Amino acid sequence: MGDYLRYAMAEKSFKAIPCATMSGSCPGGSGKNSLHYLVSWYYAWGGDAAAGSWSWRIGDYAAHMGYQNPMAAYALSTDANFKPKSASGATDWATGLSRELDFYQWLQSAEGAIAGGAEFGQVSSTGSYTAAPAGTPKFNGLTYVANPVYLDPGSNTWFGFQAWSMQRLAEYYYRTGNAQAGAIITKWASWVKSSVFKFAAGTNGEDVTVASTIGWSGAPVGDFNSGSGQPAANPGLHVSIVNFGADMGTMASAANALTWYAAATGKWGTLDTAARDLAKRVLDDQWNNHHEAKGVTAPEARADYSRFHDPVYIPAGMSGTTPKCTAPVDCLVPGATFKSIRPQYANDVDYARVEAAIAAGTAPVFTFHRFWGQTDVAMANAFWGDMFETCGTGTAVPTNTKPPASNTPIATATKPPATATQPATIQPPTNTKPPVTNTVGPSPTKPPATATKPPVTNTTVPPTTVKTNTPVPTSSGSSTLKVQYFNADTVPGDNQIKPHFQIVNTGASAVSLTTVKLRYWFTSEAGATTYSTWCDWANIGCANIAQSVVLMGTPKATADHYLEVSFTGGSVAAGGNTGEIQSRFNKTDWTNFTETNDYSYGTNTTFADKTTVTLYVNGALAWGTEP
Repeated sequence: MGDYLRYAMAEKSFKAIPCATMSGSCPGGSGKNSLHYLVSWYYAWGGDAAAGSWSWRIGDYAAHMGYQNPMAAYALSTDANFKPKSASGATDWATGLSRELDFYQWLQSAEGAIAGGAEFGQVSSTGSYTAAPAGTPKFNGLTYVANPVYLDPGSNTWFGFQAWSMQRLAEYYYRTGNAQAGAIITKWASWVKSSVFKFAAGTNGEDVTVASTIGWSGAPVGDFNSGSGQPAANPGLHVSIVNFGADMGTMASAANALTWYAAATGKWGTLDTAARDLAKRVLDDQWNNHHEAKGVTAPEARADYSRFHDPVYIPAGMSGTTPKCTAPVDCLVPGATFKSIRPQYANDVDYARVEAAIAAGTAPVFTFHRFWGQTDVAMANAFWGDMFETCGTGTAVPTNTKPPASNTPIATATKPPATATQPATIQPPTNTKPPVTNTVGPSPTKPPATATKPPVTNTTVPPTTVKTNTPVPTSSGSSTLKVQYFNADTVPGDNQIKPHFQIVNTGASAVSLTTVKLRYWFTSEAGATTYSTWCDWANIGCANIAQSVVLMGTPKATADHYLEVSFTGGSVAAGGNTGEIQSRFNKTDWTNFTETNDYSYGTNTTFADKTTVTLYVNGALAWGTEP
């Protein structure tokens, strides 16, 4: 879909952008000059299914801040598994990624919230191609609009768009460390931390509400064209919070955005503990006060249901039907109402409550279990746990994402009671890439061969030392452990090696991992003689894993170094496995490896037994064959 999704980057009628008049007389585009490279409100296509004699395709005239998705643009422009097959698809998405970041920054208010969007002229308010008033700020030729497409209510008066869109930006920042993304999400998170949640006594301890309706004043400071630096700050563009509510999905999504943002700050700098702790506070308050058998929910007073009998505009002389209201009684006629064109509503068991509330002039109250809301609650709790949760009885260990469902954990990690506070000794997430198995975003993409050294918060392994070739005792054959491996590095000639392991116990008794070591054997080629090692994610927790690169005393044709993985805690249960251990290492000057000549190298991308990755128990070779 990466190629077809690019229709969302185009103006509704494929008119050239910019156009001086922004009117219906503006010429059609040629080449790609009708692309604004943002994600517009929608696009669609269809045709004559019966005869196949005609077809149509259409986009939208407006781009809303809530629909931008830098994480998707990043995947579609960089990841081999997601890149479109066309010659220019990935390049267009790369342009789109840069354009979306500029768009967010151009729309960012003085407080940090992101304003509405931009469109071709002022179609949202006039319903036709007409130029916006003189002086309206422009973004690459499109004019600023506070509420794109919908004005009743305004499309950017719902806080949920802020939470959803900024969550995606936070994920992108976590993945890449992009400085522009970091600056935007940091300012947004500051606003959220100071203003967006309200706390009060609840039915079970403290409860929480979240911003519901937000208002806007002012506009971006001026025109901006990408390629001319970055947009200026907007001291005259302001957001206000009109009211608060208990929308559990929106609330959880905002907490999820804070979680990803906090994890990113720990990964690329200094952990924002206030963002981390606020996310947990919100999720705990939700759970303590609003969870029940079907999910996490709260009663909603639906004042908008009072408009069920509002008229729906249908031009004079026009009529039609709907699937639930057909001839001989046409529903779509002048004078129709929202309710009259939906007669099936009257069959709902709860509809009488709506009519009673309308008659009484009150707002009916319902308790809904929306799928998207329950999903947002579940994901927010899962990601907070993955990033910051205390695992078992060990130290609080930040991790990235859940292991594959097929992994058998060493021990079930139990979430502390909802009232528990996060240990003060929690460590920030390590400066690593997310695991390949991440199901939320795309697979990680390695930095280019010219990649610079990561931020100094990473730990660089000291220079390797020469080890003499002391014979290693061989196994007595009594070990029940074996190593499984897959290669997470799809480019064997780049500047990182990414072996993923798991240890399988085929025996009837648990084995302590503190007696176990693994060795992955490789050739170093030219470049630095010092290495950096990383534990990107481990089911047993990276805090229980130690890694180092060792220089062999007598190099072999297929190996002159090995990565040694040892364990400071944990055990592998009888008949179980450790779950995935995601290792990664590089030379400190980031020069390339030639992995295909390495003794332990394999091309399998799912776990399989690997005898060229050796395992030792109490110093004795217990699995595999050394080079």
